[in-house]
Amino acid sequence: MGEGTKKVIRRRLNKSKVAFFSLLGLIIILMGFFISGINFSDNVFTLFGVSLFVLFLLFFILFFAHKGYEKSIHKIHPSLALAFSYALVILNMFLGSRIYSLEWAFLGFIVIAVIFYDFKIDSRFLILPAILLLGYLPFLLVGYQNELAEVIAVYVYYFLVVGVILQIVEHVKKIENTVDFESFIKRFISREKVYPVLSVWGIFTIGVMIFNRFYALELLKWTSIYVFVVLLVFYLIAVLQRK
Repeated sequence: MGEGTKKVIRRRLNKSKVAFFSLLGLIIILMGFFISGINFSDNVFTLFGVSLFVLFLLFFILFFAHKGYEKSIHKIHPSLALAFSYALVILNMFLGSRIYSLEWAFLGFIVIAVIFYDFKIDSRFLILPAILLLGYLPFLLVGYQNELAEVIAVYVYYFLVVGVILQIVEHVKKIENTVDFESFIKRFISREKVYPVLSVWGIFTIGVMIFNRFYALELLKWTSIYVFVVLLVFYLIAVLQRK
């Protein structure tokens, strides 16, 4: 059997699976409407019908989302996937401390780890935020932001867990990453690029410290100081690399 014939058979099988699950979904949805519409003295059947409808609708959405995700792996550039992952993790961290619990926020990190694995993104891109957030903790504690420091510490743990697990997987399976960490960092950490940002941020930090004498800006003050320190470290690394 030729390679072309195998591809045709795979396509037909995939179409058959989609058709099967679509038909199954339609049947279960209709059953849900039918059961929920029956007037029983006990509301157990109504609750069962509505629950069945919602669960399958969720499964239906996830099924087609997964199909679209599998196709996107070969079309989306890994750098774009990295940017999307960072945006997703920032959103997850923001919502995790406001809408849902920190325990549920870990599921978002699992999703990001799957994206990293599928797009073959270097796991050190997950360990770097852990190091940066870990360095942020002393500044929060000095600024008496103890509650925020506790939340950040949990996220540091999450970053390290998924990052180390991905590193182990990369080592065992000998995965060749499509987005290399070292080349990516060298592209952005240069004296010409860091110095202007460092200068502007230094002026901003001084302004925040002045305004803090009149308004309560403790969190912003210590955050801006920490960002300035990080930029200064990046600048020193860029200078040492040139020597």
